[in-house]
Amino acid sequence: MDSFRSTDTSPSALLPTVALKNILKQLIQSSDEGLTDFTNRCTVTSYEKNQVLSTVGSIPDAVYFIYQGMIRVMLTDHKGVEHTIHF
Repeated sequence: MDSFRSTDTSPSALLPTVALKNILKQLIQSSDEGLTDFTNRCTVTSYEKNQVLSTVGSIPDAVYFIYQGMIRVMLTDHKGVEHTIHF
């Protein structure tokens, strides 16, 4: 699915932003204004099951905060066998 900036201001649409702000408050010291500025620059993106987010050799251009669902990090060895390193 395509990335989008949500214009929905319903409580359920704001949950990822609220969750991200709460996690960041636990990790760093920042003003509410600073956290709001940061989260306002973030976009909510949905992905289909089994969609690849990054490939070997590519340089990621995003940081992901997984609000709902799961992500699998896997590598393929020289024999073509997949190895899950994070789930």
